[in-house]
Amino acid sequence: MATKKKDNLVPDAVEAIKPDAVKNPVMYLGPAIPRMGLKTNQLYRDGIPERFNKEPIKRLFAEPLKINDVKASIKKAGTAANLAYTDMLNRLSEME
Repeated sequence: MATKKKDNLVPDAVEAIKPDAVKNPVMYLGPAIPRMGLKTNQLYRDGIPERFNKEPIKRLFAEPLKINDVKASIKKAGTAANLAYTDMLNRLSEME
């Protein structure tokens, strides 16, 4: 009596999920911008929203396991996250 190996099911399940279809939750760590609907520490469960997925704002989003790293990077002068945060603050002051 032949039996199927259960190990064969795992690769098929993995292959069925396309990387583009899986979106990890992210948190916005930049300054609050009410006009754009952005709040600091706001969680987005389906990844970065399309309208915010551009430079420099997309650098201010972090996956849950990277939140502390991005927060530290925002505070460190000259990093990409710090420059993005400063740029967003400058844009915010220009809007007012």
